[in-house]
Amino acid sequence: VYEQATRRFGQLETLECRFDELETDVVENQILAAGLAIAKRVASDEQARRLAGRAHAIFSEVADAASVTSDTPELEYTRRNDQYRAPHVIARMFLRNLGVNDLYSPGAGESFAFLFDMNRLFEDFVTKLLTEMFAGTAVRVRPQARDRTLIRDARTGRPYAAVIPDVLLERMPGPSLRIPVDAKYKLYDEKKIDQSDIYQTFFYAWAYADRASQGDAKAFILYPGGQTSIGDHLVARSADAAQAALIKAIPIDVPAFLDAIRARHIVRVPELADALA
Repeated sequence: VYEQATRRFGQLETLECRFDELETDVVENQILAAGLAIAKRVASDEQARRLAGRAHAIFSEVADAASVTSDTPELEYTRRNDQYRAPHVIARMFLRNLGVNDLYSPGAGESFAFLFDMNRLFEDFVTKLLTEMFAGTAVRVRPQARDRTLIRDARTGRPYAAVIPDVLLERMPGPSLRIPVDAKYKLYDEKKIDQSDIYQTFFYAWAYADRASQGDAKAFILYPGGQTSIGDHLVARSADAAQAALIKAIPIDVPAFLDAIRARHIVRVPELADALA
């Protein structure tokens, strides 16, 4: 009031105000600091651990997380702090040890889940596996190799659709050889290969066949399987019984391959190695 009277007497469009100092040690930041402290310890991925550690260093400078526990009351979110809502869900998940102690206990407890696209995850795993397998060889691993030259409009000659195998293996230099590989996150040990996958993979085999060598057109399906899995070998023939293409469905023992990768052992899929020899 004194400042208003002495500086802007009679002026009501501008009011003199006193603001509190900006306070960062608030419960919103404390929860994030506590969650990041756990995340940087439990993260198994090196990059995630490094990013969590960097973020924790920033938040721990501005907020004291010592008083934060899994029992810290839920906050009321408004437009001023709503941006904290999603990060707080993850932070509280870490504070609650990533799980539910008693599934049948009464109350308003919550649990959270991460959802992964396992088709994409398995495809990335297969790509990494083949990249490691053929490192230092004459075989080039091309993930998601888009080719618009294979399907054309017969009237205009223009590309009509793209053909995109999950992985295309190319043996270079010398006589070129291309082997398409499709990764399918499906339990083909327990059922027949889906017809749609058969048609798709046979087309890949035919499209990338080496006509000059007169060899069999080949394509591979890699799917998750166990140590006792044997896979399937399919042959496509024309109406006059001439062999047109060969498909090999190969099971991948994911835990065994992960153990080999962690131990820095050489990983091999013998059927693929032989096809490109």
